[in-house]
Amino acid sequence: MYNNKLLLVLVAQPLTNQTFKRFGVDTKYNKWKIVHWNFLPMLDKKLDKIYSGKGNRLKKNKNYIKINSFSSLIKEYKKIPKKFFYINQIGSFYFTSLLDRYLSFHGGIKIQLVQEQNPIFNVKRTEVIKNLIPNHKSHLLKKIYFYLSSKAKQKVCLSFLQKKPKIIFATCFRSYLDLKQKFKDSKIFKINSYDFDIYVKSKNKKPSNKNNILFIDQVMEGNFDYKLGKGKASLVKKDNYWENLEILFNKVIQKFPSYKFFIASHHRRNEKNLPVKKKFIFDKTRELIRNSKLVFCHNSNAINFAVLYMRPIILINMDLFKFNAYEVLENIRSFSRELGLKIININKDFKIDKSISIKKLQKFDKKKYMKYAHYYIGFPGLKSQGRWEKILKELESI
Repeated sequence: MYNNKLLLVLVAQPLTNQTFKRFGVDTKYNKWKIVHWNFLPMLDKKLDKIYSGKGNRLKKNKNYIKINSFSSLIKEYKKIPKKFFYINQIGSFYFTSLLDRYLSFHGGIKIQLVQEQNPIFNVKRTEVIKNLIPNHKSHLLKKIYFYLSSKAKQKVCLSFLQKKPKIIFATCFRSYLDLKQKFKDSKIFKINSYDFDIYVKSKNKKPSNKNNILFIDQVMEGNFDYKLGKGKASLVKKDNYWENLEILFNKVIQKFPSYKFFIASHHRRNEKNLPVKKKFIFDKTRELIRNSKLVFCHNSNAINFAVLYMRPIILINMDLFKFNAYEVLENIRSFSRELGLKIININKDFKIDKSISIKKLQKFDKKKYMKYAHYYIGFPGLKSQGRWEKILKELESI
């Protein structure tokens, strides 16, 4: 049985090093306990098995508990006190949405943690249809079906089943403004995003002077969220995606031989799954970005670290993304607009301009970076307090 100082967090993710830090799994503050219930085994047993195997570098913690069945859920439920706080980080699933409502009926006070936000963008549906109709009609029909079913699911889960939060923690200025309009009766607090918190703690450390060029991996060919959602059609495959990337990698290495090229592996990439013969480095993405002279990426959230550490960024687009979630393509375009970044489109005929130099590629707009950081990543002038400690401190006062 836990004491009354309990924050329960509902999740559906394997406990990687990144998840461990971002979710504050080992946070300690004034006898408070944060307990995570991981529903991945119940939502998708096969996916849980894949991400529990060797090479996934998972961490273990007694407060990050796998919920394998209804019996294990009941066992853990009996430990919670009559009054507690909870966060639902899972999203639109019928079962966990019903559980969300049940917890609110039985002593749970729902709070919401809204993570840092990407720039606003709209998918142009006419463009999607235009691209897919000629050769991919069946794929287009799948996308339409998945889009409509996911919208209906979100409506039912978020608007009817899940409890509206009474307390909200916003981690960037953009989300704070949106939430003030949407939840006028809720109490909204400003706290640091994970990225900003980590940056503040490390910003005084001098980066290495090594000539490194970095690509940020997203496991685009096997995205975890796509698999868990079971509702996003994609024609992006391992071979065609990495074949295009290797064309870029080889040309960059050839063009800039005095620079070392690395791939910052996604935190959910298995160590045994290395699709190209390049140097993959695991669980060091932030440090690699800070110590790089040039960063290549698509629409990874890790772009926040490149912005905070003022590192030049080149955005990579592919025609393949028209057959994936079209949001990727629009998200890349929105990053380009907000940050003034160059987009390069990679295909089999891709060539690097002979006149291009590393200095030209390293040019970026510092004012746009600063504006982006204060709007999408954090708050202007907000001091670092440790975000989970700040959450628990505010809950204690309540």
